Amino acid sequence: PSPDSPVNEPATVTGKPANDAGEPLTGAEPVEDSDASGLEGVIPTISIKRYSCPAGSDCSSGPPSACKDDNLSGLAGDAAMYCYVIENTSPTLQLCEVDMTDPAIDYSKSLGCMGPGEKKYGSFSNGVTFPQPGSPISETAEVTGKPATDGSVIPSASPVSASDPSGLQGTTPPPPP
Repeated sequence: PSPDSPVNEPATVTGKPANDAGEPLTGAEPVEDSDASGLEGVIPTISIKRYSCPAGSDCSSGPPSACKDDNLSGLAGDAAMYCYVIENTSPTLQLCEVDMTDPAIDYSKSLGCMGPGEKKYGSFSNGVTFPQPGSPISETAEVTGKPATDGSVIPSASPVSASDPSGLQGTTPPPPP
């Protein structure tokens, strides 16, 4: 089923009353009962948030307040880093083969499986620096995952993906007094 077309087909059972030997009772009318399943589809979803951060930021439980989800400014050439928050935003479906990539800085990471509502945090700092003034960097991180049950990907389900941009802007040091 899909969210736009839930399955609500009734199942029906019919029987004829019988004695203990299984012989139909004379004159007894058949009995019938039905019930609808009420299945509704669930849309798997995932999200990613990419933050630009000062070098040395601890992103192990989420981005610190010094990080920006848009553009972070710093002195040209100074070290910087990126923090990532990835969440399986589906309320009921597990996602597996979750992979995060940040093509602009040639970074990728496999995150395995994520339960419904689970968040994972990460960071990358190798060689990231603030650019020269007037040459801002704007890059986009991406995440993909496949709907799964008990750690096994559902072959008929379509993968999900999300992306988020953020960047760095370089500044010049103030003139000496």
